[in-house]
Amino acid sequence: IVCDAQLQTASPVLLGPTVLSIAKTPKKVSQVGLQVVIPGRIDRRRRDYEWIAQIPKESRGKISLALVGRAQRTEDYQIIEMIKDLGFITDPELNGSYVSQSKYDVLCKKADVIVAPVHITFGTRTIGRDTITGVVLDAAFFGKKCLIPEGVEIDDHYRDLVVRYDSPTRLAQLINEMTWDSLDRYELSNVERIALERRAHELNRKFNQQLLTLINQSIEVDVRKRCL
Repeated sequence: IVCDAQLQTASPVLLGPTVLSIAKTPKKVSQVGLQVVIPGRIDRRRRDYEWIAQIPKESRGKISLALVGRAQRTEDYQIIEMIKDLGFITDPELNGSYVSQSKYDVLCKKADVIVAPVHITFGTRTIGRDTITGVVLDAAFFGKKCLIPEGVEIDDHYRDLVVRYDSPTRLAQLINEMTWDSLDRYELSNVERIALERRAHELNRKFNQQLLTLINQSIEVDVRKRCL
């Protein structure tokens, strides 16, 4: 973020810049197989993994499934073992432990698609912008399509970024189709990329204005205190 003024404040200012898509070149399925990234904590209560077993056996050896997150309960570690037993390509470093930001970035850059198989409800909460926005923004940053379930609310500006599915069976079908497709129809078009970038620039502009307002207000309060 670029500000026109150089100001000093007594308290640190935390910045939250928006993201820009950085992947510009359309990409075919990798020679090592379809690379699928599933970000977030490995947790059956929050995410659905039953669709994985519905992917046809003949496709599993052509699909790399990367569960990028921590597992805490025994039943969640079992998901990792299930994926191995079903014959999918796996990364031995993704064993349910902490995944560094650099490792996550590498996986997302290589990914053909990002999947967010969240449950619509978790306890008394409804999954929506507050819980899935991070995954959608990561997909925008890395220029990937994101598969999410019907009913999950996201910002309208990112609607062209996502592919929705209405059941675990349909999600398995989509992944299977991608395994054998060229992925052209799942790539972001230039028009979609430009629209996302314009939206990000507009959000940055508004954020700059709000940030400068907060800084100026902080300075005014500090000056008043010193004058008392």
